[in-house]
Amino acid sequence: MKFLAKLFGGNKSEESTSTSGMSAEAVAEATEGANPSALVEFLVKKLADNTAYVESIQEDEGLLINIHCEKEAIGRVIGKNGKTIGAIRRLAFEAAARNDTKIKKIEIIEP
Repeated sequence: MKFLAKLFGGNKSEESTSTSGMSAEAVAEATEGANPSALVEFLVKKLADNTAYVESIQEDEGLLINIHCEKEAIGRVIGKNGKTIGAIRRLAFEAAARNDTKIKKIEIIEP
């Protein structure tokens, strides 16, 4: 779980960082060999206290990932100014690129 510490600020070294605050090294380590849907599901379930689930639909244009989340947990999944969902999307798109998969869209579905 070393890579998660890097992703969420546990390692404050002077690595190059993107606008989302994640270092390029941390993104590469987190997404290496990862299934994009499984990665999104893992992160969302941790944020939403296991009250969310992820649905993946393969379409012609690419993978559609729907995050079904309880109303109370949506704020934690989206984050302040959308930074958390932005980071989740970036990780998913990086993982997809490493697996030669294309993601069409990642959406949050409210019940």
